[in-house]
Amino acid sequence: MEDSTLLKISLACSIIGIIVLFFISSRIEINEIDLSNLNNVEIGNDVKIIGKIVKIKQFEKLTIIDLKKECTVPILLFDNISLDVGQEIQVNGKLDEYKGKKEIIAEKILKI
Repeated sequence: MEDSTLLKISLACSIIGIIVLFFISSRIEINEIDLSNLNNVEIGNDVKIIGKIVKIKQFEKLTIIDLKKECTVPILLFDNISLDVGQEIQVNGKLDEYKGKKEIIAEKILKI
């Protein structure tokens, strides 16, 4: 085969692959986790939690939110966002552990 034909075939396969990955990624959804089952989730896994803010601690480059549903879990946020105590939010992030306690590093927070 000629080089130009192979180039066209590889380019077409690449474009089709990117389109397929786009549609697959748009259908992936993280299931909500119950805070009481947080100990059963492995560190580093993606989690989604809905709960009420009970405490907010703001620092220069970090905000720590205590979120409560059945129990309380700390949420670490590295962006500035306007939140109030008592507000219900949805948190998408990664589960982490600090000094033996579970916490969530927030990637996205939605106000409900």
